[in-house]
Amino acid sequence: MQSHIPQLQQSYADLTAALSSTVSDLSTIVTTKDISLQEKATRLSKEVQDRVTPLLDVVKRAVSEVLSRAYRETKVNGVPPAGNGSTR
Repeated sequence: MQSHIPQLQQSYADLTAALSSTVSDLSTIVTTKDISLQEKATRLSKEVQDRVTPLLDVVKRAVSEVLSRAYRETKVNGVPPAGNGSTR
């Protein structure tokens, strides 16, 4: 697992930057005064569809990969994964 830390850190940094940018853009849409509420809703919906949903998919895949890798490594080392009810 230690060998994967740099990759995880870079993925976290990339995700943080993408989330920050997305939140900033969503905030700009919400606070813009010269567009109608309907236009704001349309723009927000498009941003969610184009940017938020793909980011969530990336997070979901990354977490699944980390959990799967951790499970495989603990299984190979003979240590049960945390939270499985074992009393070892």
